[in-house]
Amino acid sequence: MTERCEVAVVGGGPVGLAMALQLGRLGVETTLIERRSTFTRHPKATGVHAKTMEIFRQWGIAPTIRARGGLSPEWMSVTWVTRVLGLHLGTIDLLQDTARIQEAMSHSPEFLAWCSQDVIEPVLREAAEHQKTVRICYDTECAGFVQDDEGVTLRIAQNDRERALHCRYLVAADGAHSEIRSALGIGASASAAFDHHINVCFRAELAPYFRGRRHMMWWIANPDTVGTLITLNGADRWIYQIHYRPTEISSVDFTPEACVRTIRRAIGADTVDIRIESILPWHLDHALATSFGSDRVFLVGDAAHRFPPTGGFGMNSGIGDAHNLAWKLAAVLRGQAGATLLDTYEAERRPIAELNIRQSMINTHRVDEIGAALNPRDVASIETDEGAALRRLIAEKVLNQREGYWSQGQQFGYVYESSAVLGDGTAAEPSTISDYRKTARPGAHAPHAWLIRSDGERLSIVDLFGDRFVLVTSNEDQSWSDAMASVASQLGVDAKAVRIGDGGEYREESESWLTLYGLTTAGAVLVRPDGHVAARFPDAVSDPVRTLSICLESILARMHQRTARAVAGAVSAA
Repeated sequence: MTERCEVAVVGGGPVGLAMALQLGRLGVETTLIERRSTFTRHPKATGVHAKTMEIFRQWGIAPTIRARGGLSPEWMSVTWVTRVLGLHLGTIDLLQDTARIQEAMSHSPEFLAWCSQDVIEPVLREAAEHQKTVRICYDTECAGFVQDDEGVTLRIAQNDRERALHCRYLVAADGAHSEIRSALGIGASASAAFDHHINVCFRAELAPYFRGRRHMMWWIANPDTVGTLITLNGADRWIYQIHYRPTEISSVDFTPEACVRTIRRAIGADTVDIRIESILPWHLDHALATSFGSDRVFLVGDAAHRFPPTGGFGMNSGIGDAHNLAWKLAAVLRGQAGATLLDTYEAERRPIAELNIRQSMINTHRVDEIGAALNPRDVASIETDEGAALRRLIAEKVLNQREGYWSQGQQFGYVYESSAVLGDGTAAEPSTISDYRKTARPGAHAPHAWLIRSDGERLSIVDLFGDRFVLVTSNEDQSWSDAMASVASQLGVDAKAVRIGDGGEYREESESWLTLYGLTTAGAVLVRPDGHVAARFPDAVSDPVRTLSICLESILARMHQRTARAVAGAVSAA
């Protein structure tokens, strides 16, 4: 018999699990297929951006991620040394600039977290499995698929037996070497490998060698080894990332015994007790799929794009893909939206991937500026008096590395442009990579402000979003709220209105949310299920029911494109 579901997800890494979790929260019957029998053993990704933590907050797992990550804020700095017990070359302390920290805390109710992929995956799986409509199948492989006008039929193999699974849509979260992408004939503009590393995950008690210093990353440069020591839990679990040249040495030469010797040289102590857990060769490159899908199949995460790790946008961008696509699939499957709404997934996420590739490469080149100085002749003297000039040069280059670790603007500042957004004719002040300019211009991430609920609980305005359309207003005569209830009922759309102000469910704590969102007391803003602004009405409108009705019909692709453009123009003029 052919099994059935609404959406099949192939790939059980963080992005695939995030996809299944959000679809489950929206009530979509979802089957996730993963060829592995268990979670990844190797830590891989470590930094969780504040933007991703906002999504985790909506899913109720942010506290668990922080607790299991185990890294307290005082570790949030990066240092360059010759060895852990050697000479100091430079440091970027992310918490040292208190004004910048306070500004970042105004951007979001969440902050950067440090939690490795092998810890994140079980948390996501547990949350996904709590969704009644989600089924996760490990030890199961997609052996092929065909699609037609009604959906996609997969051949899935488990325990040497094959069966058929039919779904309405297929999401490929099967990684950088996506077999689904290849089967679709979708190419990728990929760079050549331009740097090679060995990641060694190990356990050791390193506190005695730190001498009270706490850094999440230690960049090491000495005649014996060039690499990066990365903490995983701030206690006894670490990665040492070793740079190597394949023309000089093979990855198979990095045996556990050789890695132990290298790590000891990085620390500067020959008696450290080191227990190797795993060794993983990898290389730096970047790639962007020529298309993010075909008909009923969509690519997310590394299947659609991959970046160098400088800046940490790999896993974080993939989870952003899933968050963007899930609500659109649910809206189409429930008959709330036209199928062309799904075209906006690539329209919105491709520019973000392109930005992340560009900035990741800029970050990589800045790291390479230090690496270029470490030629064998110069690095041999880096720990001697003759190496003083080189050490000063590295200290200067360290100052250029900040955007690789402080990217608030890159995380929060992008603005979607697509038919799923109704522009209002305004131009937002653009964010930089480091600095986020909060705006409620349509397409932007709905900005954070602290609220107090009527029962006294403190929460962020972003906590109001996540599963449905939300109209936010302070209008006291209930016209916007009544209109939203009427339109949601007429169109069969999952939407609600909330009111912030006197007599409403919420009141602002300090910052004026109306000023932040560019509204008068008679205006309103419509926010999509993914927390991005769909439309903004700065002041009162003559007919809020009609305005909201044509607005939602346009955003949800329920009207002809020409009509939708006319509507967008009318709304902008209003």
